[in-house]
Amino acid sequence: MNPKAFHIDPARYLSGPSPIRLSSSFLPYAEESWLINVPRRDDRKAQALAQCRAQGFEPFVFPAYDGKVLTLENKNSRSDRFGVNLHMTSGELCCTLSHTAVLRSAYARGVKSLLIMEDDIVFTPDFHPEFKLFWDEKPEDMSVCWGTYEFGKVQPTPVSEHVQKHNYSFLSLFVIYNEHAIKTIVQDLSTSDAHFFVWDEYFMLRAPILGLKVYGPRKKLMRPFNHTGDSDIEIPKG
Repeated sequence: MNPKAFHIDPARYLSGPSPIRLSSSFLPYAEESWLINVPRRDDRKAQALAQCRAQGFEPFVFPAYDGKVLTLENKNSRSDRFGVNLHMTSGELCCTLSHTAVLRSAYARGVKSLLIMEDDIVFTPDFHPEFKLFWDEKPEDMSVCWGTYEFGKVQPTPVSEHVQKHNYSFLSLFVIYNEHAIKTIVQDLSTSDAHFFVWDEYFMLRAPILGLKVYGPRKKLMRPFNHTGDSDIEIPKG
């Protein structure tokens, strides 16, 4: 694999002119931050950027692959998140492609730590102090911070007052990868069937195999702003 093939110039993905541009770094937690946004959803981009700016940083905006514009199909893919074994929808495939594109770019550019968010994120009012409590207690072997969750097939394991270990959780709204995780995942993408899975499902299945330790705050510090089904990733019908 040629890392240069996945080089993305972050300067192309500034959110737009603003009187004072905040840093795209989410320090001390991540060297670089990205927001995945379908270009036709300026409303979601605006609300997500407002959420981030309120927390003191301004991510680059990656124009996501759009499952309602592109017609993608992979008959070898699967989606088990809703209790059925179906092929992934075009939207799910595009979601995976978007996350992996940002990861591959970060690896090609030597980024040491990376935050990737989705555009329906909403932070709780106590996000900053509570996230710091988590970060101060995080285990030394943490490769990935999985910021929020819907419990999947296996419940998280409590580690301390503010930290839990994720075993199988959904919602890739807010994920921080360290340098080791970025390298490990990108190298795995070139050899595994990652493109056959919904991104959060792939990640939770592959993380233990790859030796990646995934932790997150025990308290929910963010959520999707809309649970009414208005999603750019269509839910499969069984």
